[in-house]
Amino acid sequence: TDKKMATPFIDLSWKLLNAIQQNSASTPSDVAGLIEAGSQIAELKFSDKVKAQVVEADQLSQDLSVTDKVKVLPRLHKLNKQLETVVYFVDNTFSLADVSFFAALAPTVKTWKDAEFNTFYNITRWYDLIQHHSKLASVAAAEKVTITFKKNVPKVDPKEQKAKEAAKGQQAAKGQAAKGQQAAKGQAAKGQQAAKGQAAKGQQA
Repeated sequence: TDKKMATPFIDLSWKLLNAIQQNSASTPSDVAGLIEAGSQIAELKFSDKVKAQVVEADQLSQDLSVTDKVKVLPRLHKLNKQLETVVYFVDNTFSLADVSFFAALAPTVKTWKDAEFNTFYNITRWYDLIQHHSKLASVAAAEKVTITFKKNVPKVDPKEQKAKEAAKGQQAAKGQAAKGQQAAKGQAAKGQQAAKGQAAKGQQA
């Protein structure tokens, strides 16, 4: 395969794969070749889900290379949402999908400022994790970005916070009511027991 035919996305993905496991083959020219190479690396999880995500990353890299990046914003927001509750792209395990998305996003993320880091918080968190991955550090260094904003967990929506507090209050009230009912039952039982005792004494007398 002619290395010159490889896109920047394929080229960087290939370099990252070689950082994980040295490969004597030449750079693949398309995403199918990249998937084939990645599937041979034992350290990387591979499945149909991973394959689909690599194809998605390839498409994203093409979309991000166009001049009108406003059209790509919905894709980035969707990706940011996808990473909201996970550490890695597929089954929370480091895979070829993470390598591919890193290669696809690198040229764009390197241009981001604080505003973009905050807007795409989950992408930023994930990118920072991948760029510091022990196996990728040597290659990822060239694509490294300095995350300048404080990586705090996003604040809970005030409405959600009030709802949670209200739910806690209701739960506490239910708990108190249940305790009160239990105490009342206990007192009633004691009263009945005492009455039975008095009646028994009266019969004996």
